[in-house]
Amino acid sequence: MSSTTSDESNENEKSEKLPAVLIIGEVGVGKSTVANMIAGKYRGGGPFTNSYEIKPFPVTINGIRYILIDTPGLVLSDEDQSNIDIISQIDELLIQNLDKYLEIVSILLVLESKRMSKTQKQNFRQIVTAYTDKIIIVFTKGTDDQTTSRQYMETTFNTELRDTVGEHGKIPGLSGRWVIIPNPNRFPITDSGKENEHILENLSLLNKLIISLTPPKYQFNTVEPEIIGINKFDLERGYICGMHKRSFTELIIGFFLFLTASTLGLAYILYNDVINISPYRWVFGGFGIASTVLFFIFILWVYCVRINQDYGI
Repeated sequence: MSSTTSDESNENEKSEKLPAVLIIGEVGVGKSTVANMIAGKYRGGGPFTNSYEIKPFPVTINGIRYILIDTPGLVLSDEDQSNIDIISQIDELLIQNLDKYLEIVSILLVLESKRMSKTQKQNFRQIVTAYTDKIIIVFTKGTDDQTTSRQYMETTFNTELRDTVGEHGKIPGLSGRWVIIPNPNRFPITDSGKENEHILENLSLLNKLIISLTPPKYQFNTVEPEIIGINKFDLERGYICGMHKRSFTELIIGFFLFLTASTLGLAYILYNDVINISPYRWVFGGFGIASTVLFFIFILWVYCVRINQDYGI
């Protein structure tokens, strides 16, 4: 009885937002590799590339729909940059800008499996303290021993890592909240035609950690990931004819502008043909008509090429 009541309560609390997973880290640590693996693109050709743009992508983990967001690289090793600046970077990236449509349920902090500088340690501590309830540490570029043995990996942790995500960490709830993504250069993507066991094992653990941080209300969420689009820090909801609302609106406005130009051009040709003046009537009138034709070609290019590439359609 109580279970049914709990389920009904959760269903009533279902959100019109989507849960989002934010991936952060310095440039070159492997954020895009991590994102592509979560998106199921083990063999390359995934939607995420090294970029200075925010890149969203819909994924489903254990039946729950998420928006996975790869972000430009943070600067964690600049000695002249204060800890406050680091938190401001993260807030400016997304957390404060997506509240209307998304809820950041977990933050994947991607780190290389190597020694940290003093500044990196300070910034790491600041990030973990600020986002304790959301943070998951994802290590990349580890050695074979680090990748295949969690016990060995923890022996290589520095004090900051041991005190936070280590087995005997000092922060409640954070102990063990880490994974290591196998280095594709050291662990082949496939082994005898099967997905590498270490990739699958660590991705499975990462998925479980993400789900553990996801509020129950999202299990009943009915919002489709495909209706969320991101342009820089601006979110738009809804598609029209397979295109984002704003893009569609821009195309419609452009269409009427060029249709007007085409109509005026045609009228200019016919009018001057009647009164037999202006030898350049075909030049000016033809320009309006040609503009409309080129605009239609542009629409097809945007819809069939750019949108398909940018949103993985």
